[in-house]
Amino acid sequence: MTQTFKVGHLPSITWNRLGLNEEPVEASLSGNLPGSRYLSLPEGTCMRTLSFEEAEAQLKSCAPVQEQEKYVAGKAPVYHPQAFGTGLGKDYENVLKEAGVPVEWIELSSTEQEETITCRMNLRDGESASCAQILHLKENTRVTAVYVSESAEEAGGVLALSVRAVLEKGAFLRLVLVQLLGSRFTALSDVGLSAADNASAQLIQVELGAQKSYVGVQPELIGKGASFDSAMGYMVTGQQLLDINFNTVQRGTQTLCGMTFDGVLNDHARKTFRGTIDFRNGSSGSKGEEQENVLLLSNDVENRTMPVILCEEEDVEGSHGATIGQLDEQVLFYMATRGIDAAEAQKMMVRARLGAVARRVPDEAARKRVQDYIDRKVNCDTCVRAAECPQAMNEN
Repeated sequence: MTQTFKVGHLPSITWNRLGLNEEPVEASLSGNLPGSRYLSLPEGTCMRTLSFEEAEAQLKSCAPVQEQEKYVAGKAPVYHPQAFGTGLGKDYENVLKEAGVPVEWIELSSTEQEETITCRMNLRDGESASCAQILHLKENTRVTAVYVSESAEEAGGVLALSVRAVLEKGAFLRLVLVQLLGSRFTALSDVGLSAADNASAQLIQVELGAQKSYVGVQPELIGKGASFDSAMGYMVTGQQLLDINFNTVQRGTQTLCGMTFDGVLNDHARKTFRGTIDFRNGSSGSKGEEQENVLLLSNDVENRTMPVILCEEEDVEGSHGATIGQLDEQVLFYMATRGIDAAEAQKMMVRARLGAVARRVPDEAARKRVQDYIDRKVNCDTCVRAAECPQAMNEN
């Protein structure tokens, strides 16, 4: 059965006519794990399967308290509150719960070396699947968690992903999310992080596939000196839709946040980006920075960007910026003088923009898969969707 729900709620509501407060979704979610999934955990890791209700009770016992929004300086409180915040929000959480999606609780303790979690999901055409995990990193634990979702180029279906993480004092999490699904898929990716004193999280995210993709991330920097750093790369072409909602909540003193987004839009693609840095009461001495860079390769794309800074403290530093436009004429002229035509220059710029993020993917197999996917898209004469390109279809 197809469910209708809303995701990506903007923490500070803007004019409804802009259509940026939230994004409606129609999808049929199931409680089934992907039929083909490879999950690798460090030796000695404790993993339990819980219901959503059991997982919520467990989170209350081990996660730092996330205080609800208040009316401050005219800012309305969030209208879909969660006990443990995530980027896609309460509606998505409820749909997963109603679908009976099991939650895998993964508990990791400190070792002498950084541990690795790998989750590869290869979906079949017509498959509807969900994967929900909670990572509990004990004090000073260091973990890299890599999630890769893919399918055949022309496949369709639904993938619902939920990753929540509790980082105790001094813990470090490098979270890598790679989405390479087929041209008829709907993909939902939801992240929520809670960081205690001196805990740090790094997010590397690549969004290239799926017809419709909804991405939500909400790190809560609760402890003193907690930090969050993210780098996201995306390419949206053809009739693809990408909706992004990042909401970094800085609660503790001297917390740090840095977010960069590099994207390419072509054809009739649609993209919405909401990027919020939210300095809460008690976050004195904190800094937050956000930068989006978007390359437009067509006059028919729809690009909507909403950078937001919310502040309840005085002693904080916040900045945001966006560079949105087409290829610079001077760059094209420079390349032309060296025998590089406009089409080839375009391909080079796309590779450079997305390759910078792809090279940060630590998993060698996943990094190669991303680079191959990028090459297939940019090698098409007009950078159309890979699924519409005979060259890409033959290679697949």
